Amino acid sequence: MKKGITPVIAIILLLLITISMVGFAFVWFSRLQGSIQDSVTNKTDSQINAMGKTVVIDLASNSTGSIAIRNSGTSTINAGEYKLYVAGVDKTTSCSGPIVPGGTVVCSTPQCPMNGVVKVTAPGNTDETNCQ
Repeated sequence: MKKGITPVIAIILLLLITISMVGFAFVWFSRLQGSIQDSVTNKTDSQINAMGKTVVIDLASNSTGSIAIRNSGTSTINAGEYKLYVAGVDKTTSCSGPIVPGGTVVCSTPQCPMNGVVKVTAPGNTDETNCQ
């Protein structure tokens, strides 16, 4: 009489070990794929949202000290999401409130030098022009 594991029991144990390893790998890869998919979805949504927030400078007048910024996008741009620079100096505080799609906000900045560069940045783009 031989002692030890019979070949049938050994094959069954090997099959059970293999099946459990495949199941573990399947669960791990499924969770990894779900995590990556969620991350890509969130980043895509934020990029689409940013592309809807674009600005255009309609007016940069030295004589009136006014700079008109228009929202040319499809989403409302909140006050903290756009910045106004006149000759490289942040003048965002001279603007007030959000800009609705198609709407305009007028910023008062008497320090707009003749032919000085006026720049506006928003999540979707940047626009610049010269004071006139």
